[in-house]
Amino acid sequence: MNKIIFFFILYLLLLVFIFELLAQIFKPNIPYQFIPQKIIVNHFDHAENTEFSLKRNFEGRFSYSNASFDVTVKTNSLGMRDEELDDRDRYFMYGDSFIFGFGVENNQTIPHLVEKLFMKNYDFINMGYFTGRSPDSYLNFIRHNKEYQNKKNILFLYENDIQDISNNLCIDSNNKIVDVLDKNCNKIESKTTFVVEGKLLQYKNTVLRRLPPSFFLFLKRSYSVGIIRFYYNTFYNFIKKPDNMKYFDIGKLCSIISAIKDQSESLKVFNIPGRNNLENQNYYKSLSSCLNKKNIKHFIVNTMGDHYYFKNDAHFNPTGTLEFSKRVFSILKEHL
Repeated sequence: MNKIIFFFILYLLLLVFIFELLAQIFKPNIPYQFIPQKIIVNHFDHAENTEFSLKRNFEGRFSYSNASFDVTVKTNSLGMRDEELDDRDRYFMYGDSFIFGFGVENNQTIPHLVEKLFMKNYDFINMGYFTGRSPDSYLNFIRHNKEYQNKKNILFLYENDIQDISNNLCIDSNNKIVDVLDKNCNKIESKTTFVVEGKLLQYKNTVLRRLPPSFFLFLKRSYSVGIIRFYYNTFYNFIKKPDNMKYFDIGKLCSIISAIKDQSESLKVFNIPGRNNLENQNYYKSLSSCLNKKNIKHFIVNTMGDHYYFKNDAHFNPTGTLEFSKRVFSILKEHL
């Protein structure tokens, strides 16, 4: 009986090896988020009050082989992907990977390009990833850092913000879960995202989190794992109930943004268009309606063509960050 089990496992491993070998040769067509690739990333760090932050005074490679980018990330002495702050009039740009500049060089990020379009008369500060990646995290950062309160803030929203908020917990000083709008909220913790050795990994809180990051990066290079993930997600999306508009979640996001405004001298809100975001038009319209009632300016930027995004990734390529920056600039010069 033991021999049967042994040979069954052996044959199974052999089949997986052969399948992986053939897949690496013929490269089957699966969606970009599941395609294996080599990843180099070392710039993330733990944070006191937010999901995560960036290393201070860091300089290193950031590369995704499938998205075909290989860039350098540089941070200042505070941990922002920006130059050192100076005496110019400051505008703090809060956002996730798009504001950080996923896949582009420091001088190709949206804050840098908007600043350049304003002839560097203002300092547009890149807060992307410095304060986590979702509005609840930005709020908690401002709440616990007086030097960032009552500032001129510009908030950029992406279509996954509600999901990111739902994956976060707010912990008070007694390690109890509280609402993010509760002033006793001390630390934003993610249920799915964690930082190990400068890498931002996404996995639910299981025993697998104890494994070294090299294990996860190894799996990211496997077609077998990518195909399994693809079919699992396909099956899961097929059997789950339709994800209708969650007005409660939009109201929660709206309340978080309103709380950010209460901590700001001024606040302007932009959406970052997804690659195919027609299905999210109702989401942005509903959010705009809520924000307008709270007297918060929300500017909706229309979706952009595929050539503005990396071929195998959802983020803007350098052409995309430039085009989006021009659109933001055209709005800000009338409403700054």
